[in-house]
Amino acid sequence: MNVLPVSVVPKTPVVIIEGRLIYALQPKQYEVFKLTPLARPATMPYAQHIGCGGAAGGGKSYLSRTILAAAALRWPGSTFILFRKTEGEVIANHVNKFFMECPPRIGKKQIYKFNAQDLVATWFNGSRTYF
Repeated sequence: MNVLPVSVVPKTPVVIIEGRLIYALQPKQYEVFKLTPLARPATMPYAQHIGCGGAAGGGKSYLSRTILAAAALRWPGSTFILFRKTEGEVIANHVNKFFMECPPRIGKKQIYKFNAQDLVATWFNGSRTYF
């Protein structure tokens, strides 16, 4: 049986800014993404609540950051929040990884500004992501 290593499993691009791919999802992650209003026409119903479980390392946190970034870019002026149990956990599990995945500047364009005291990214279009 041939099994592709995780690194070569086809990914679906979801967030592209200024021609640069920021977030792409594995097939199972993309199945969840398709349940959101981001991937559906406005007239099509969507899930009000989406739950994901499973072992650590399954990509749930990455999927959460992907959805937050896609929503912030899709709906200017909107506000989103990502929770963890403690501030230390949100910084370690989300803020630090968000910085690695999504640069604050691409070329000459400022994508977002980050306020470290309030743990909020304010996007160029006025959307805010609170961690």
